[in-house]
Amino acid sequence: MNIKITEAGIKDVAGIIEFEKKCFVCVTDRFSPKNITNQIKSATCRITIIKDKKGNILASATGFLRHFKVPSGRIYKIGVSPALKQKGIGSLLLQEMESWFLRNKMQFSFAEVRISNTPSRKMFIKSGYKEIGLLPCYYGNLDKGLDLEDGIKYKKKLSNEAKS
Repeated sequence: MNIKITEAGIKDVAGIIEFEKKCFVCVTDRFSPKNITNQIKSATCRITIIKDKKGNILASATGFLRHFKVPSGRIYKIGVSPALKQKGIGSLLLQEMESWFLRNKMQFSFAEVRISNTPSRKMFIKSGYKEIGLLPCYYGNLDKGLDLEDGIKYKKKLSNEAKS
């Protein structure tokens, strides 16, 4: 499969919204058009996407640079179309985001994952992330009433040697 990862632009906002409706079951996992637009315009955020030949978005990842005392990147979300799951697309997006973090001198990468999202949890562990904590009642499930779901926090030390 020929995969091309590109950075999202303003022209991709509507496509990202449609993609997220198909990809993220819980409405609380989707961004608003305003948030997506602000993220695309931000120097400390990056949305990467994969499109099909017709221009439809098949996968996306959102990451943020955090210039704290110890600079770190945060993987905010990775989404892959149901038809492409379990084909390594999420891992490719994760690697691309880590490369962006490294180019921006981030020392660590962090992510949070729903406790029920076993495929994503396995992907992060396979990619060298360590579980560093439980996040009680971290995720909302507004479409399921007021149910809340725990999350797991992951951390990885970034290294340029791994990328060479």
